[in-house]
Amino acid sequence: MVANEGGKHWLKEICRFVINFKVMTWWCLTVVGKKTTCVGVWAEIGGGSGSSKGMLTKLLSGYLVITVVGRRNCGGSDVILLNLWVSVFGARVRIALAEKGINYEYREEDINNKSPLLLQMNPVHKTIPVLIHHAKPICESSIIVQYIDEAWHDKAPQLLPSDPYIRAQARFWADFIDKKCIHVCGRKIWLTEGKDQEVAKEEFMDVLKVLEGQLGEKPYLVGESFGFADIALIPFSVWFYTLNKIGNMNIEKECPKLAAWVNRCMERESVSKTLSDPHQFYDLVLEHNRKGY
Repeated sequence: MVANEGGKHWLKEICRFVINFKVMTWWCLTVVGKKTTCVGVWAEIGGGSGSSKGMLTKLLSGYLVITVVGRRNCGGSDVILLNLWVSVFGARVRIALAEKGINYEYREEDINNKSPLLLQMNPVHKTIPVLIHHAKPICESSIIVQYIDEAWHDKAPQLLPSDPYIRAQARFWADFIDKKCIHVCGRKIWLTEGKDQEVAKEEFMDVLKVLEGQLGEKPYLVGESFGFADIALIPFSVWFYTLNKIGNMNIEKECPKLAAWVNRCMERESVSKTLSDPHQFYDLVLEHNRKGY
């Protein structure tokens, strides 16, 4: 009974706060350097007192720091992408934005000297890509692509299928790509040598053959339309040239349907204008190997 009463009390306070939230948000965001005053007013409006008021003040204070500082650092841009040109994960986001026709500000990051904005917007992982929409960060490439599809649902094309089962299939294959391609190729192949690397190459080819089987006679991974699963995989095709050259692999011969799928995807402007040159990636790998990274 006490717990119920406590829950009702907090629900009442939250409701009071929400009612006044929109009015106070505008006022607080225009008053730079008066965070405590703004938060204090918010807490008063919430109707709290004592410890409940103090807790509400702390919660609002954290939100206000992110919102006010975020807006100042974003320079007024509605959509910003923090990225690194060679990132396959960032490429996913750029393709999704291009498919939807979304204008955005691109900011290149230096992974060895991360910007304050990146550290602020992704304090947990401190990695790219990060999409900032109205000063609010969205992190992790697969989550960002889904967010783009939902936030701009009125813009064609639809990246995730409307049918629940087919949508689940698209998410399944995107998850498979994340777990297998990244773990096997992104870690095992590039970071091993000798026998271990040979085993990793065979494992990666097995992964590609699974995707070849899923593709079958379909034009795209989950049906007739380019979408979420294709966006998850196509950036990795930039690696194929390097794997063929350095790893003595022949992906086109082993997976002809997948190779044809890559060419089909590259006919889309969103893909061809986003993906980095495979030769440029190859040169980057050679440079890293030469320096012993």
